[in-house]
Amino acid sequence: SLVPIRFQELGASQVSVVLKSCGHVGGDLVGFFSISEKQVGIFSIDVSGHGLSSALMTARLAGYLSGSNPDQNIALDVSDDDTISAKSPAAVAKKFNDLIFSDIDTGYVVFTQAGHPYPAVQHADGSVSFHGDGGLPIGLLPEAEFTDSYLTLRAGDRLLLASDGITECQNDENKLLEDEGLADLMTKYKDVPANALLDSLIWELSNYTKDGEFDDDISAVMFEYNHQRKTDLAKN
Repeated sequence: SLVPIRFQELGASQVSVVLKSCGHVGGDLVGFFSISEKQVGIFSIDVSGHGLSSALMTARLAGYLSGSNPDQNIALDVSDDDTISAKSPAAVAKKFNDLIFSDIDTGYVVFTQAGHPYPAVQHADGSVSFHGDGGLPIGLLPEAEFTDSYLTLRAGDRLLLASDGITECQNDENKLLEDEGLADLMTKYKDVPANALLDSLIWELSNYTKDGEFDDDISAVMFEYNHQRKTDLAKN
């Protein structure tokens, strides 16, 4: 889908492309775009590695070379009189290099929900957000369908996968902790390491429950994301 056109005539010239991945997805990218009546841009990109992690990067790079608007295509310049022209290939390569290093601390997460609460991301500033599209528990319906969801982590972010034994903890007024309460506890302990946060979470839940006992199993896993290679992919 990243190569919608394989051949096009450009006046007296023509451009043709071919792309065949070694697997279901790949890290190569070829294409072209019109710049003006006298200029056309063509490119060939090979992202290091293979598979989904490389394909994610390839899709991001394709977005930087799409369209005929300088706001969408980093290879284009616009003059004061609104004339569009091409940047030099060296300038485009330099821009790509700057973009890669400015965003090198980004990680991609793909996950599937099957009855579990929404995954929580605690951002480097301590704030918490919840992600996902929901999903039926496995074994509930014979023809149930499941979908992948995606999110992005930046350096210093951490991802929490918790069972509903946590969000459905009840106090002596039968009030559930829910996502909001979990976010409050994560924010309270935002400056402690992940293992200490999980221990503190158990302690807080014990105090929250009406008799100090849990009505359901309590489990959680936390993934702390730090600087990694751009082609890394975090899965859960």
